Amino acid sequence: MKFIETIKIKKQQLSNIDYHIKRANLTIYDHYNIKFNFEKVIQKILENIKIIDDDIYKLRIVYDNRDYEYSIEKYILKPIKNFKIVRVEDFFYRYKYLNRKKLDSFYSQREDYDNIIIAVNDFITDSYYSNLVFEKNNEYFTPDTYLLNGTKRKYYLDNKIIREKKITIKDLKEFDSIHFINAMIDLNEIVIKI
Repeated sequence: MKFIETIKIKKQQLSNIDYHIKRANLTIYDHYNIKFNFEKVIQKILENIKIIDDDIYKLRIVYDNRDYEYSIEKYILKPIKNFKIVRVEDFFYRYKYLNRKKLDSFYSQREDYDNIIIAVNDFITDSYYSNLVFEKNNEYFTPDTYLLNGTKRKYYLDNKIIREKKITIKDLKEFDSIHFINAMIDLNEIVIKI
């Protein structure tokens, strides 16, 4: 079984790296019941890559308990202007698996929309590739029914920038806007007004 970590490199620095290391180590422990040193993987990769500018890069690491491979590319933020709500039942996605077939099947239902928001049993979870943050009166809330506890989501929660809240489909109209966040996308970078 393969897993994936996507890490933002900004101004030649790895963003949020402690959260990625912790998640990867926990993922391997939970699946193989062994201690894993993802920090060593990161160190080996950094010995082989050279970044000479301050652009934003995406470092993609595919790994399991024995091996890893990586790629790096310049990152271009893709805007999201609209979304479709896809309703599903009893779907769980606790770990960041390389195999995303089920998520891909949800995403294929988007029709002409830029992205999807997945509602499990009418509770809002995540979009296809990001966590969600809902803004109301300059306060930020993220669904407590998330699928994947993303590294950026965890960082914002730990730093009390956002708070968890149960959010259903019918609750959406109570908010001013939706922010899409992930390892590559910060709060306020992709925002859709409701």
